[in-house]
Amino acid sequence: MIEMGVTADTPLLRGSLQQRRELLPGVSLRGFECTISVSDIQATAAAVEANGGAIVMQICTLPGIGRLLFFQDPEGNLAGAMEYDTNAE
Repeated sequence: MIEMGVTADTPLLRGSLQQRRELLPGVSLRGFECTISVSDIQATAAAVEANGGAIVMQICTLPGIGRLLFFQDPEGNLAGAMEYDTNAE
């Protein structure tokens, strides 16, 4: 994990260096993996599906970090959503 500090004018920026992986069977992610911070992961999943997207990786808990999901928008773009929660178990 890479974290850039918070200042009065900028929020915390988090990044992760990891190997390429398949988010969908046979579909390798070959570019920037975008994961956005959300305040409510359940509401985000519902909004994705209500607007024509699909959940491609169900909500999972990363202990001490939060809850994560990956989705595909109606145009086929893949992205993640993370609800940060340092108390996540």
